[in-house]
Amino acid sequence: MCVVIRTRNETMKNSEKRKKRKRLLDSLIKFLSFLGSSFALFTTFQKMQLPWKLYILVIAVFLILFISIAAIYAWENRKIKKQLEKKEDKLKRQWKKGGKKKKDQLYFVLKRSEANEVYKKHRQANRGKLISAIALTVAFVVFCGGQPENTKATIQWVKQFVNNEKTENQEIKDDDTIDQEIKENEEHFDESKCTDEKTEANGIKKQEGYNFVLKDSGRNLKLEKEIKNQIYFWGTDAEGTELEEIVIKKIKELRYATKRNADIYKISSKYGLDFDSLEEEEAEFKRKVEACRNLEYEADWIAVAPDSDELDDYIGGRRQLNSMKIDGIQGCYILCWRLANDYQYYALEYEAQTENAQAIYYYYSMSIYYCMEAMKYDITDSERAEAENYLLSRYEDLARADCIVDKEYKERAGEIAEILKNIL
Repeated sequence: MCVVIRTRNETMKNSEKRKKRKRLLDSLIKFLSFLGSSFALFTTFQKMQLPWKLYILVIAVFLILFISIAAIYAWENRKIKKQLEKKEDKLKRQWKKGGKKKKDQLYFVLKRSEANEVYKKHRQANRGKLISAIALTVAFVVFCGGQPENTKATIQWVKQFVNNEKTENQEIKDDDTIDQEIKENEEHFDESKCTDEKTEANGIKKQEGYNFVLKDSGRNLKLEKEIKNQIYFWGTDAEGTELEEIVIKKIKELRYATKRNADIYKISSKYGLDFDSLEEEEAEFKRKVEACRNLEYEADWIAVAPDSDELDDYIGGRRQLNSMKIDGIQGCYILCWRLANDYQYYALEYEAQTENAQAIYYYYSMSIYYCMEAMKYDITDSERAEAENYLLSRYEDLARADCIVDKEYKERAGEIAEILKNIL
């Protein structure tokens, strides 16, 4: 009898071990499968480039949900455990009353095992749900939390559903078309908002050359080291080599570059950002600039003129479009070219309105960077020639005697400009 009982106990222990291993394996499989199935959903969120505040809000909601689920499951487990303890106490009392007979003892062991099985199954089910909640939170943080850029993308995503869908064979507007639209739409602008009320309160006259209001005239922007090395030809690759040789080599690489252009309209339709809406925003911005240009007094101009936040909006939208991949291809010439001009526009405004040398240096440098990026794509000979001349002009802007950027960058830009003059 003892041998039989011992063998049965060993069998039950081995069975419990197998069940425990199986539960752990099932839990791992659930976690991995749930994480994998969540990948498509969360990478879609990632492509939307939601604003960082919204990310924090959603992550907080997921964490609160996770904590709530964990608390509920813990409470349920405790509740069931208490119920089972009560049943076990009842069985013990019944066993004692039965005179400790073998059959009553076996009955008690059987009932206790059944109760434990019920409890274990409940805990296992709750564990699976808890693992799912953990996977959901981890997946969201991992796949979405690392992209807290550009609040403009969310607005563009909403616009995609509000506005009519753009046709994919629509032509891209060039600069002349945008300028023409500005002239055609000027007559529709509400001139009543731009009336020049000559009162004592607004007696300071607006300076010539102001285009838009700078919301942060003291903006302190740092240029990334990689970009700085690329446009000023610094870094380990340039050590021990003459600057002229490096510049000539780079220009030759750009002249024969054949990087494929992404289909900008496919990016728009797939991820929510819309190229044409950004073009319209730029045209509207410049239309307001022209409509307010002739205001005489600064206070009147500040009250109605467009500000730099609007420019930041469509610059940010273009950068987001340029960072996305479609059919394995990232970016295109037209977006880089637009960005090069956007940053030059910013640099000119900081030169006109401020003495902020760092901002002027940053925006001219970014204009040069995106011009170089544009030249990497497969473009026409006329587009390439235009880009090369543009590149030379931006280096000359930095090297001008009246440009207030640091001497180090001014001199370097002057050296590069002289080399470009000889090879373009």
